[in-house]
This record gives sequence, C-alpha cells and structure tokens, in this order.
Amino acid sequence: MDGFFKDSAHILLRVGEVAELLQVSESTVTRWIRQGRIPAIRIERGWRIPRDELHTWLHVRRTMGGQHGRR
Repeated sequence: MDGFFKDSAHILLRVGEVAELLQVSESTVTRWIRQGRIPAIRIERGWRIPRDELHTWLHVRRTMGGQHGRR
C-alpha cells in the first residue's frame, strides 16, 4: 500500500484544486462530478479527483472538441 501513495500518478486532487486548474468555479466542478463528466471518488463529505484520470479526461475532452467529456 505504501507504494500506491508514493506513486505520483495516484495523487488525489480536491475540488478547489481542479477548479483552479480548469479556471472554473468549484460548483462547476462539483456539478460535472455529479453528472458523471469528471471521474471522482467520494471520501467522507468531499470529492477527490485522481490526477491521472483528470489528465485522461482533459485529453479526451480536447480530442472531442470541448464537449466537457460528454459521451
């Protein structure tokens, strides 16, 4: 288990960190999570977004022409 937390690919970001990176509000990030657009993990009363999955989501969104990851 220790290796999991040392691997930078498994870093979990908070909603506020993702909002800052994407230059949107925290409520927008939360809405995207609830709509299933952004992969996230519920931890107690908050959400965490795996950094590697966010990177993949951004790549897919970019190749889809800015559709916020809709399927």
